[in-house]
Amino acid sequence: MQEVPLVGQISQTHDGGLLICFQGDSNPIVGAEMAVQRRIVIAAPKIESMTRIANVGLVRITRLDAANCADAVVVQGSVRAHDVVALRTTPQQP
Repeated sequence: MQEVPLVGQISQTHDGGLLICFQGDSNPIVGAEMAVQRRIVIAAPKIESMTRIANVGLVRITRLDAANCADAVVVQGSVRAHDVVALRTTPQQP
């Protein structure tokens, strides 16, 4: 199986669900579970700030809304609105 990268942003949260907007020609798949990664800036007083990527949760796409948007639910972790996220999924074969 080949890993398919998807890059998007969580636009809003509503009633326990999420609206994710994807960039470019991404092809989100209904039912796909995706790891959400958040870029965190760590400020240090005497050295340069560092950026690290933290895994903050797991979401599942429930419905495709528009060309580049999809509804999703949080499976685990904490996901906030307006986070820029890198989503990666491996499509599951039936």
